[in-house]
Amino acid sequence: MPQFRKAAVIGVGLIGGSLAAALKKKKLVRSVTGISRRKSTVNTALKKGLIDSASTSLAAAAGADLLVFAVPPGAVKALAAKAASLAGRNCLVIDVCSTKVEVSRILSRYFSAYAGCHPLAGSEKKGPENADPGLFKGALCVITGRGRSASTAAALWRSIGSRVAYMSPSEHDKILAYVSHLPHSVAFSLIDSVPEAFYRFSAGGLKDTTRIAASDSGLWADIIMSNRRNVARALSVFETKLKELRSAVSRGDVSALEKFLSRASSRRRMLEGACLSGSE
Repeated sequence: MPQFRKAAVIGVGLIGGSLAAALKKKKLVRSVTGISRRKSTVNTALKKGLIDSASTSLAAAAGADLLVFAVPPGAVKALAAKAASLAGRNCLVIDVCSTKVEVSRILSRYFSAYAGCHPLAGSEKKGPENADPGLFKGALCVITGRGRSASTAAALWRSIGSRVAYMSPSEHDKILAYVSHLPHSVAFSLIDSVPEAFYRFSAGGLKDTTRIAASDSGLWADIIMSNRRNVARALSVFETKLKELRSAVSRGDVSALEKFLSRASSRRRMLEGACLSGSE
């Protein structure tokens, strides 16, 4: 039996479209309505079978008992104010935004049954054309909150194959600044540092380290600015490491350079085997 009668997904890009498809595939909802300001986006989602009905109007969310905000953090405030009158009292409201402090503050003010969610899955690709119902299988979903709404949201994510971890919005944003927002910032900066004339000589190294720089620049500007204090701190740490590396190279200090590279190499191997304890 479906867990929800009607899900309304605001934003049916890669993440929203994948979640909509996963809800349908696992039969967790009777019907899914996709909402986007772009008609082409919802039409693509509808043609791919990610959703059951499509609309460019927020009014289509009326009657939903599951409301999903799958939009950039900066778009949440205006949409929440408009959607508040449409959601029923028992409607579970979740978001899948990459930052949580401000988003959680806004949505918890408008909706009593709210749970912040961040599935740590994605791609440099975008749009419903790249949506995949299996995107969240085995992925970790961070839930920022406790209580009945958080438990219901956790059950939903587990039903589509995700693992779950709980933390506060502030802890989430601090951690993600280092493990996601800093790497994206560095990837954008790195590819911007390489002369275009040199591109044809690049092998795997440049492509591997800048893959995520192909991500949606507008979305990432929004994400970084919504977590700017934490990202600025992480960038300062990275700048310190770059200065250490540059100093060793400039001085011709092979011993210092080898020590730096060895330490970094060891930490990279640790990353491969790292797992989050207490995630269930």
